[in-house]
Amino acid sequence: MRDLNRPSIVTCCVLCVAALSLLTTACTRPADRPGPLDDTPTTRPSVGKSLRTVPGLDVGDRLTATAVVSRVLAGSAFTIRDADLPPLGLLVLGLVPEGLAPHSLVTVHGTVDQFDFERFSREFGLPSPKPFEMFADRKCLVAERTEVWA
Repeated sequence: MRDLNRPSIVTCCVLCVAALSLLTTACTRPADRPGPLDDTPTTRPSVGKSLRTVPGLDVGDRLTATAVVSRVLAGSAFTIRDADLPPLGLLVLGLVPEGLAPHSLVTVHGTVDQFDFERFSREFGLPSPKPFEMFADRKCLVAERTEVWA
């Protein structure tokens, strides 16, 4: 004899399928209907353009980068390295904060420029052109602020 208060297996299956279809419909949306997911930024919030496209950055673009110091070249010049930066690193010009050394973690805020030793040597007191030869005609970052984290 069947208990009328107890749902049948067929009724349970129908209810499960209905609930599953509601969940699937609620969690997805048609591709042709725009929504907030289409506005997701493709770059880091602190950067105007993706760092993976450093060659695509233009002189005058603002850039904030967090990376590791690879070399301190002078009292106003150092290089940083990160997976998102060029293989030789990025030359940073600006006041070198106290305690900055290779392997320091820094966040640098500045403006992208084209490096020219003659042009920058006087302004930043660069000693000799030798350590800067590899950066000739490459993009550099003129830092307004550098924060040392570790």
